[in-house]
Amino acid sequence: VAYSISHRIFSSYPEEDRWPKGYFISAALDLQPASNFGAFFLTVALASTVAVAVIRHMIVARRLPAGCEALHRTSLFLSLASALGGNGVAAFPHNSSRAIHNTMAALFFLGNLFHFWIETLLEFREPLGVRAGQSATRFWHTAICALALVFTAVFLGHILGEEMGKLDFGIGKFTAALAEIATVACFLVYIGTYYRSFAATRITFAVE
Repeated sequence: VAYSISHRIFSSYPEEDRWPKGYFISAALDLQPASNFGAFFLTVALASTVAVAVIRHMIVARRLPAGCEALHRTSLFLSLASALGGNGVAAFPHNSSRAIHNTMAALFFLGNLFHFWIETLLEFREPLGVRAGQSATRFWHTAICALALVFTAVFLGHILGEEMGKLDFGIGKFTAALAEIATVACFLVYIGTYYRSFAATRITFAVE
């Protein structure tokens, strides 16, 4: 939603006023007022993903076998680190600080990528038969992470290798932008697969 709204505003600018970034998500964060909408909704989305990661952490902790605690905590840490990177992307637009912006983008994508890979690994640590649909969940989560890995490599290859390192990988802005959007889509689909476990969960707060 944030990308759609802010990119519509951004695309309405005269050609000479646009930052030449094409379809990158962060293109919607470069110029006002598009950057206002993009940064606001991105912050709301990141806060939501942190909440999801914390609840997911508590759910998984109840069924993990012994010996997985360190890996489990690492997964949550990476999710929090990726949210920090996402906020950094909004705080440092590309046209004001390319190095910081790209570094924060790399933190966001790599943090999420490794977070979801560890979550998938933890699922393989659970004994089969603990809950319904485990085999299918393992397969689809592995497939989503594999796709996200490929798309992330393409996107980071452009911003870190081609844009900042002045290397020529033959990726280009358009392909990198598509890879960026596809990676975010993979992350959102992965989070969407939490629906069944979240629907069966009840959270209570007690104040004494």
